[in-house]
Amino acid sequence: MIGSTDSSRRQQRTLSFSVLVALSGSLLGCGTQGPVQQPTPTATPEPQVQSDVLSMPLGQKTQDEIGYWTGEDQRLVLAYFDVFLRHGFKEKTTSNVIVTDDASEANTIEFAFQNVEESGDSDWWAFVPLSGQVRHNGEVPDYVLIFDGLRYRIRRGGGSRQTYDVPGAGMVEVDLEYVLWDNRNEVVAASGRLHEESATNSPHASSELFRGLFQKMAEEIVRHSPLRT
Repeated sequence: MIGSTDSSRRQQRTLSFSVLVALSGSLLGCGTQGPVQQPTPTATPEPQVQSDVLSMPLGQKTQDEIGYWTGEDQRLVLAYFDVFLRHGFKEKTTSNVIVTDDASEANTIEFAFQNVEESGDSDWWAFVPLSGQVRHNGEVPDYVLIFDGLRYRIRRGGGSRQTYDVPGAGMVEVDLEYVLWDNRNEVVAASGRLHEESATNSPHASSELFRGLFQKMAEEIVRHSPLRT
């Protein structure tokens, strides 16, 4: 009985040792496998190339009419336009907006008076580059944004609309024409006539009021053009 018991114990120890060796071999086998496969990183898409947009000063139509603007408030409107729309336009688009303040550069560009209404509306003509591509500092921007026909008026309560009115309480109205020139293909990419208005109780032009009006115009231009928001 004792010999049988010792033999049984030796067999159990041998079996346990064999199981341990087998498990160790299995673990070692796992350790000798190839490196753990890492997930393939997701490729980051390249950012889209932004368009360059050259923002021009007010065109010939407005320049011809400025002589009729006699009040200080009307002069302020021109300054508000320049700050909030021509320069502020870059806040409404991801395109690269280039603002030229060089009047002599603008005067070197030849313009043609062209009907830009798709429906053939004969009473809306705008100045567009006559031929060739507009250059700025030796570069050819993708687009040229041309502003013209800026009108400002105060419509008094119950009164009729007058193109050049004495500033006072009522409804402030601003009209503006624009042409977005495709400078690569030498065609009109977008155009429009904008009208914005806002009520006021002040007899003087408010910078905040005009900021809102011109920012709405900038949003409208981007919304109806190939420019990115």
